[in-house]
This record gives sequence, C-alpha cells and structure tokens, in this order.
Amino acid sequence: MRIVIKVGTSSLLNDDGSGVRLGVLAQLCETVKELRAAGHETVIVSSGAVGMGCIRMGIDRPKEIGKVQAMAAVGGMALSRLFEQAFELTGGKCAQVLLTYSNFGSKVQFRTAKRAIEQLMAMEITPIVNENDVVSCEEAKIGDNDNLAAMVATMVDAEVLVLLTDVDGLYTADPGSDPSARRIARVHHGCLPELRRRFAAGDDFDPREVSSLTSYIMLEGEDKDSAAGSVSGSETSPRYAAAAKAAAKTERSGQWGTGGMGTKLAAAQIATSCGADTIIMRAEDAHNIAELVADIVASGTGEGVGTMFAASEEPARKGHTRWLTTQTPLGRVVLDAGAAAAVAEHRSTLFPAGVKGVEGKFNVNDAVDLVDPLGETVARALVNYSSVEIARIAGHSSAEIEEVLGEEASDEGVCGRANIAVMCRQP
Repeated sequence: MRIVIKVGTSSLLNDDGSGVRLGVLAQLCETVKELRAAGHETVIVSSGAVGMGCIRMGIDRPKEIGKVQAMAAVGGMALSRLFEQAFELTGGKCAQVLLTYSNFGSKVQFRTAKRAIEQLMAMEITPIVNENDVVSCEEAKIGDNDNLAAMVATMVDAEVLVLLTDVDGLYTADPGSDPSARRIARVHHGCLPELRRRFAAGDDFDPREVSSLTSYIMLEGEDKDSAAGSVSGSETSPRYAAAAKAAAKTERSGQWGTGGMGTKLAAAQIATSCGADTIIMRAEDAHNIAELVADIVASGTGEGVGTMFAASEEPARKGHTRWLTTQTPLGRVVLDAGAAAAVAEHRSTLFPAGVKGVEGKFNVNDAVDLVDPLGETVARALVNYSSVEIARIAGHSSAEIEEVLGEEASDEGVCGRANIAVMCRQP
C-alpha cells in the first residue's frame, strides 16, 4: 500500500520562531520506518521552507514575492538537512523532490515526476516533496501543500492520504466553546462538495436538513449501523455539520502557514475521487498512523483517530482520468440537474443542451469544473470550446451549434467522456 503523509508548516515549525518541532519530525521518521517494516511505501509532503528560511534569517514572513522566494531557498536547504539527519537516526534515507504547477500541467512532466518518485520508493528512499517556491510564479502556483499532497497522492496512485495538522479532525461544533462537541469519525466521499460549499459560505447547519449528508456522517463512538439510520425527525443529538467551520476555528493559524480547513476539504475531494482514503488528524498523533493503516488494510475502516473521508467506491481510472483531477480549473461550466446527474453517475459526454451558464475565461482544451445548479463540483474536464463559445451555445441542441457558431459541431459535445473525471459520486 502507498501512503502520502502531509505535514503542515504550523505543525512542523514553532510559531514563536524557535525553529522546528523536533518531536514531530522524529515521530514522522519513526512512522515511516514502521510503515516500511509492514511492507508499505511512503511519500512525505512537507511545508515549511519559507517559514524555516524566515526563522534562520530572523524575520517575519515577507509579503514581497522576491523575498518569499529567497526565504524558500534558504529554508529549503535547512529543512532538507534536518530531514536527512532525522531519517539517519532511524536508519532510513530520504530525498528532496521539488515540484511546480507545470509538472502537473504537462503530461510528460507528470509521468517523469511519477517515475522518479516511484523509483525512490523502490529503493526504500523516502521522497520529501514540496512545491518549488523559488521558481513558482504567482500566476502558476499550486499554492498550498494540502492540494499538492492530494495531487501527489493521485500521481503515485496512493491508497491513503494523511493530512497532519493542529486539530484532530472535524467536529460537530467548536470544541473550544462547546463542551458537547464531538469528533466526526467518518464522512462519505459524496458529502464533500456540500461540506465545501457550506464551509465556504460560513454556514452553521444541521445535516438533518441536508439530504446528501443525512446518514452519511458517522460520529466518534458510533457504529456503522447506527450511523446508517435516518435521523430525520428523531430526538437524537443532531449531527451539526458546522463541522468544517468548527474545525477551522480550532485550527491554529500561525504566521508561517498558508493552508486551512477549506484547503483540506478540497484536497480530500481530489484524493477520495481517485481512490485514496483521506484522514485529517493531529500531527502529535502521528504515532498512530501505522496502526491506522493496518486497520484500513484489515477492515477498510481506519476510524481510530482524526476524521476519515472514505474513498470513492468508483474512483477515477488510473492514467489520463486521474491526471485530469490534478489540473487547475480555469473556470466553471454550470449544468442543469439532469446533465449534472448524468455526468456524476455515468461520466456521460456533456452536450450544450445541458449547460446553463459559464463562469470565468478559458480556451479550448483548458481544464474546468463542471458544477451542478447549486454550484457543487461534480467533475473536472477538458473543454472542446472556449468560454465565449460555450456561453453562446448553452441550452442549444448539437444540431444548432453550426448555425450559432458558424462552424461544425464537435462530435464530443462540450466535454467528451474520455476527458471527464468525476469528482463526486453521491451516496
């Protein structure tokens, strides 16, 4: 089994500027050793280069891009040295792998990076992956290492993605202010789009009001049978899915980090759609990862710590389709309910009759998100028309395209089936 472990800046570095949290680093290396002994391969995605550079230079995180790049260069070297020393203490070896947006945008570069990472794992060398902030420009940055970790997990066909952070998962409410708050142990893959939308809107809401969430969120201490029963109209404790919002409140936002709970939910949607169970858990609980993975192997649950987002039962196929999920969408195509269901359930070709509107500016062969009428992402796809053209043919039949655009219609509609990667399958 392949596991990708992402450790965030705020988990790796002390906010007071005193340097690396060596206990977290040592435990991470020990965990990799345990996983290797059990026959698993591990990739670490590490943040912290810019923050480490600032600590080394004794400055606050700069705002100027040039200075950020300089701090990434300084900190990257220091962080690599610390990882190397920590791995040596456990008898292991590691290697630095720096990736950029273009490495994912180009299929050739994507395959080249995949081959290199897989070769390192075959040689029992742990790849330490980070975005190359020294050469990444603001217009073409991955931006946060939660999404980078999901993209790497997709690249290497990982079965498990662990996002280490400052909180032990999603909660029913803010545990800092609500003593009745309970940890959510398991979330169905199909619930992620709505969780993301509600989180982005800052909603406090009860899943009993939301059909796609009811019965598919399991709290700590519940068994699957009790979680599977409908809670609509019951007198039981409500499963408040202010979950994402509450977790965001409790997650420490240090001066070094750039991520947050919103980016973790986005990362979970990418990874789960490609077959990777995704767990959000505290970095201090990293010693539980090997046991958690063993539980996933044995029973497919892995619910002892953190919050587990279960992988899609029908993940994107390896190769081109998974590569599509790593592409940065340059816009959105809004579908009617029927087209959204056809794409989500059958990966059907999208024809203009099912399009309601367009958001953003993009060209032919660019990546876009296909969203339902509520704005929830159901798929990522490459388009056969530009945003201007799609806006003109939206709602028309294929037979009318030539008359509207003055050119012959594409046989594959707005998006062909082969160029669609489903990002959400409803429970």
